[in-house]
Amino acid sequence: MTSLFRRAAHFGLLALLSLHPMERVCGQDMVILSFQSSGRLDFTETTNAIAYRIDWRTNLNSGLWMTSSPPGVAGLIATGSGTRSTTVGVSNGSAYFRIVASFPTGTSLPPDMISISGGTFIMGHATNLPIGEASSDELPVRELSIRGIMVDRHEVTKARWDSVAGQAGLLGYDITSTDAFGKSADHPACLVTWYEAVKWCNARSELEGLAPCYLSTGIIYRVGIDPTVTCNWSANGYRLPTEAEWERAARGGHTGQRFPWSDSATIDHGRANYFSYWLNGAVQHAYDMASTSGFHPAFASGGYPFTSPVGSFAANDFGLFDVAGNVWEWCWDWYSPSYADVAATNDPTGPAFGSLRVLRGGSWGIYANYARVSERDSDHPGNQGFYDAGFRCVRNL
Repeated sequence: MTSLFRRAAHFGLLALLSLHPMERVCGQDMVILSFQSSGRLDFTETTNAIAYRIDWRTNLNSGLWMTSSPPGVAGLIATGSGTRSTTVGVSNGSAYFRIVASFPTGTSLPPDMISISGGTFIMGHATNLPIGEASSDELPVRELSIRGIMVDRHEVTKARWDSVAGQAGLLGYDITSTDAFGKSADHPACLVTWYEAVKWCNARSELEGLAPCYLSTGIIYRVGIDPTVTCNWSANGYRLPTEAEWERAARGGHTGQRFPWSDSATIDHGRANYFSYWLNGAVQHAYDMASTSGFHPAFASGGYPFTSPVGSFAANDFGLFDVAGNVWEWCWDWYSPSYADVAATNDPTGPAFGSLRVLRGGSWGIYANYARVSERDSDHPGNQGFYDAGFRCVRNL
């Protein structure tokens, strides 16, 4: 994909999908095809937009965005799709520009996200399932009230990682395309640390004109390793889900099931990419119905990781893919060995401090029991995992 951020002479350009009052972002990302020193700008239009404007400012990191012409451009009526050309003023010294697309009130969510309304759910190992299959950290079971969120349908792919990380340096971030590995463009990005994931969320937010969620000593978190990073829960940008948000989304609106699907309490390689554990010719988990042992036979080739293209299996009843298997997904929370340590029941965000961050969902290289919706894992936020740690993003409704 052509970078969304380009320079021509002393000028910069940033393509954004931005909010107008009472409007919502939707559609595919715009792609900047060229930005010439003469000021000519060529870009692809985005689905469902009704108009575009080009704002400018002289300092990328501070000051107000302005639309005054020249050098900005206002009132570009959208034509629906294809390539669009316009010219910005380039005679007033160095400047940065951004493209802003506006959408009509009531336009549907972006096609790559789903909406989950606020409500309550039961978190933890379901009481109707055998207690012996639960780890102690899945208890006690409790009822929680959770805010409404938008959730990425898919785990962040290598292509999406690159589209953001490839521009992030121009915004002052220290993440790059090489900080994540992907077996192919449509496979999940992995070998990602928790710190890299939250910085990527912030960069994605800034590139779309949204307020970043993560702060380091009160400023936007863009560089370094900061165990004290905080989250602005009222910001409208992208972030990692809390552990409670993740489990509620993975359950797909149901209570008491073992896996993300509601029609069966078993798992097999037709439902998820995981490692089926057999010993002496016998499968070791009674609910694992895989017909062969080991890695998923369709994806165990070409060297590690044995990930699968996102969306290779059916979605859960909320429309989320790969919440069982493929790669573990980072969550916001510090890990606690017991839910009893976290007293909050309304939008819990986990312990105030810790040494490990939560991972959820299992992966291509781990057993069926780790794909259960209540199963918890954790790792040091600076670790990348063994080609098996990725993430998906959420936003507040």
